[in-house]
Amino acid sequence: ITGSSDNTPAIERLKGYRETLEAAGIPYDPELVKRTNFNAPSAYAAMQNLLDLTDKVSGVFAYNDIMAIAAICAIHDAGLRIPEDIAVVGVDDIPIAAYTTPRLTTVAQPLQEMSKLATQLLLGRIGGNEKEPQKHVLETKLVVRKTS
Repeated sequence: ITGSSDNTPAIERLKGYRETLEAAGIPYDPELVKRTNFNAPSAYAAMQNLLDLTDKVSGVFAYNDIMAIAAICAIHDAGLRIPEDIAVVGVDDIPIAAYTTPRLTTVAQPLQEMSKLATQLLLGRIGGNEKEPQKHVLETKLVVRKTS
């Protein structure tokens, strides 16, 4: 469950998904990718749509934790169990992720490091030191809880 096709992080995450499938010898199925408006109601609807493909779906990776929590609600409302029937993983490690039922497995991002780097880059641009756009990739951490 991802966001719009013009959002750079969504594009990069989908690229990573496709590369991982390819490395594992699994064909990419566009029917299994649901684009949303980055909010809980659209993620809930996307999960309901994926549940119509129950025989194909054993796990869901959501663009962020809010969307993952909405997916959990849709899965529960359909009478399915997490992770026994469908595993769920989100991104961000928001504080509530540790308190969902079941507790959400998520990818934690280094928010302090991201903020510090963004500030440095902005100040460099304001000061005229940095003129070219830069791309930085920071390490993330998988926080395994009970939804996977």
